[in-house]
Amino acid sequence: MKYEKKSIILTTLITLLPALIGLFLWNKLPEQVPIHFDFSGKVDNYSSRLFAVLGLPCIIAFFHLIVVFATMADPRNHQVSSKINRLALWICPVVSFFTAFLVYSAALGRSLDVNMITGIMMGLLFVIIGNYLPKTRPNYTIGIRIPTTLNNEENWEKTHRMAGPVWVAGGLIILISAFMGMPGVIIMVITLCLICIIPIIYSIRLAKQQKEL
Repeated sequence: MKYEKKSIILTTLITLLPALIGLFLWNKLPEQVPIHFDFSGKVDNYSSRLFAVLGLPCIIAFFHLIVVFATMADPRNHQVSSKINRLALWICPVVSFFTAFLVYSAALGRSLDVNMITGIMMGLLFVIIGNYLPKTRPNYTIGIRIPTTLNNEENWEKTHRMAGPVWVAGGLIILISAFMGMPGVIIMVITLCLICIIPIIYSIRLAKQQKEL
């Protein structure tokens, strides 16, 4: 499947849109703008106003185009459903607006619970992706792409069928932990590690079982 040019242009422009918002807010923003937060949600790094307003959206747009063209160049992309391709197409625009919201809010002195907002976004993202994983066909750009899944279609299908519910459950746990303060951050990190590691271990064990048969 190939993306429509209109979709690529639209999502790229939306990814860059926070730059226009930043230019509108330019005179209200300080010279040094917060761009990074630690695990407690406090600002721990700053950048120039120019980089925060123009640089960050451009960097995210650059990665967006890499994702788009890498997906289009995938020889197995024709096996991926259009819904999953659309999901991949909209991740960077959402990230761009989410980043701009946090950066501009912090720069304007608004009090935000960064960990809670981040947890909610991440939780929703994993719930959504988890619902699509079982329907993902073998390809080189979207899904759990390790040698054991890429080299065996049955392994790919079983691993993704198992990983889907795991990611949905993990996303729900992250959503709940987003409201738990600092202990919730620890739960988020542990959950992220587990939902990434569990499918990999499952796929490797399945590959070993298949060799023994």
